[in-house]
Amino acid sequence: MDIWNILLYVVIFLIILSSLILFIFKPLRNKYYYEFQEDKHINKNNDKKYSYDVYEPSNNSNLFINKYVIARNKKDICKYCYCHYNKKFRNIYYYVLCYDYEYNLIGIKYVKENLPSLVSSKIKLFKNTSYINIIIRNENENFYKSKLESKVGLKNIHLFALLTSILLFSSIYVLRYFITRSISILNFRAFNESATGKYLFIGSIILSLVNYFVTYILVKKDLNGGDSDE
Repeated sequence: MDIWNILLYVVIFLIILSSLILFIFKPLRNKYYYEFQEDKHINKNNDKKYSYDVYEPSNNSNLFINKYVIARNKKDICKYCYCHYNKKFRNIYYYVLCYDYEYNLIGIKYVKENLPSLVSSKIKLFKNTSYINIIIRNENENFYKSKLESKVGLKNIHLFALLTSILLFSSIYVLRYFITRSISILNFRAFNESATGKYLFIGSIILSLVNYFVTYILVKKDLNGGDSDE
């Protein structure tokens, strides 16, 4: 058995291992549990399509948001929310924490509003959301620290980027194998030792490295707004 076929078995093993790690350990999962705080329900309105529950936010969020509205459809499923600001801000960034009916945290929306009006844009909520809490990150030039600032560590983001890059490289290698076998122009070893095969092999390594850095940068920015804990 030549080295190229040995490498084929190795990359198949890496595909299985990387997929299991991503599925079982979920490296991008929020490592913090933010305990639900019940907000005051102050009103309810209805139209033909939705019912609108109006709440007053708890903690310090009510210094910036005097109320928020959750829109539920006729099946009582939360579809979106929007906020009423106390004043006009140059910018205001905040987290919308989504909970299910048992008050389990199921997801976090990071909202960025620049030069907003007194009412926010519609914020689409996660499936199975029943309640929300709002945590202010910053308004204008003032920042407010919370443990959500570092909800996913850099090590976890590195691990996620590495595993996705391994999956990309391995998948390309396996795909090359089956394409080579199907067209039957050359055997797999001869193809890999040809100039074209070598260029494709090096290209897949470069593509995987680019994927690693791009994934890391984008995920870090998307999840943590550029901030993370080690």
